[in-house]
Amino acid sequence: MGVLSDIVYQLSDSEISNKGMDSIRHFHSHAKCISGTVLNIQQDKKVEKDFLQESEWRYVPSDERIKQYLNRSEYDDHAELHQCNQVTFKHCKLNVKPDDIRYIFVHNDREIPDMIDFINASYKNYPIRDIQILMTKVTSLESLLSDV
Repeated sequence: MGVLSDIVYQLSDSEISNKGMDSIRHFHSHAKCISGTVLNIQQDKKVEKDFLQESEWRYVPSDERIKQYLNRSEYDDHAELHQCNQVTFKHCKLNVKPDDIRYIFVHNDREIPDMIDFINASYKNYPIRDIQILMTKVTSLESLLSDV
């Protein structure tokens, strides 16, 4: 997290230090770079990208039973990381209903059947009509690009 977290760690009052780390985590969880370098899979090279063009949402799990952040040694400890992820999954799982989804994009047409299989397996407890409507929302970027 950098210099700010180093200052917070040096505070003598642990309650203030914990509140400071919570504030830093909250800020970092919702912050987003406005531009950066990404890997363009089609061209197999890194390209500059303007992230302001993206329309996305971010889910930041929050629950008293989960750790709000891990220090580097905890993160690098695979057993500790796995255990923390399991607790977060148990208490903060995000449940997405079929009517929450507007679009499902896959890379090419060949991936559509796999996505349909995933939908059938993931939403088997929902009414069949909801699943059928969700399946109509699957489209490939390959198809879209050929129409442009």
